Amino acid sequence: MTASRVHRPYVVERVLAWASLGLPPLFWAGNFIVSRAVRDLTAPLTLLTTGWVIAFVCLLPFAVSIMRRDTPLYWREICLQTRDAERLV
Repeated sequence: MTASRVHRPYVVERVLAWASLGLPPLFWAGNFIVSRAVRDLTAPLTLLTTGWVIAFVCLLPFAVSIMRRDTPLYWREICLQTRDAERLV
């Protein structure tokens, strides 16, 4: 095994660590700047909803495969909770 193969995962981990430290403040700052720019053009609820929709759309590709895999578990849990709720009434 060459030294570059041993060293490469460490470099990738460091880049990911720095990115995870640096990106959230950049997202916050971008959100702040955009909010200030459009605060007179849109209602606050519209701005809030738009931000949540954008976040949902950005995260959905990462979660879709896991959600498809676990769909039977979700339905099972919903059925169990519904049955328990009916028993309490």
